Amino acid sequence: MRIGNKNFLKHKIQLIQEMATTYKGLSRKELAYTICENLNWKNEAGSLKVDSCLVLLKKLQTAEKINLNPLQKRIHVKKENKELFDLTNTININGRVDYFNPYIKLIKEKEEYKKWNDLVQRYHYLGYKKNFGLHLKYYICLEGIRDPIGCFSFVSTNSYHLQCRDFHIGWNREQRERKLNWIINNNRFLIFPWIKIYNLASKIFSIAKKQVPADWQQKFNYKPVLFETYVDTSQFYGSIYKSSNWIHIGQSSGNYNTNKLDKKMT
Repeated sequence: MRIGNKNFLKHKIQLIQEMATTYKGLSRKELAYTICENLNWKNEAGSLKVDSCLVLLKKLQTAEKINLNPLQKRIHVKKENKELFDLTNTININGRVDYFNPYIKLIKEKEEYKKWNDLVQRYHYLGYKKNFGLHLKYYICLEGIRDPIGCFSFVSTNSYHLQCRDFHIGWNREQRERKLNWIINNNRFLIFPWIKIYNLASKIFSIAKKQVPADWQQKFNYKPVLFETYVDTSQFYGSIYKSSNWIHIGQSSGNYNTNKLDKKMT
């Protein structure tokens, strides 16, 4: 059974079954923590992969290989839709990027994370969605301007199989399993609608190309070597990526026969 790039062999499944039986009194999340600690199941930053373990437990239960306690009912209190970031400087800023000094700022504080999430929810067409796995979030800023003028983020790639990417790189299954974490995905990029600075996006990507891998290495203890992204062609042309010299390698299909393809590539 496979979860992400980790393959669980029969003896590991048996160990998980034993732990699920032994620790029946634990909640699913507590059980996931226990399993991760016993199997030393961690990401590159050294954190336990609890979310991935919960996915594994659900698959095992669906396959009737383990019996889990029923999910606890949670009472959800609707939160007030409060805007956290008071953007006071929303006047149009326009001109050529040569007239400004843009830079990117890594988000580190908890309150800044909340503000970043709020801005993306308000101004990005996809809104905010919680990131799973390793990720970094940034503000796009201009020297001399107090408030950010945009946001973007990178996450560890969640596409284990992607046919056009695998052909482009030319790796086989074993290589993909070992090196998939070297790819990070630009899952959000946003410049606020009142900012009209020509070539700003390509300038930001030029800065990010140098800064993001260094920040990633400092926080997660390894340095990614490849950026990827997806463009919704029903909404956009991908112009900012083209102008930043990103390479268009194909169209994702959602229908990927990994066993057949792996045999061809081995």
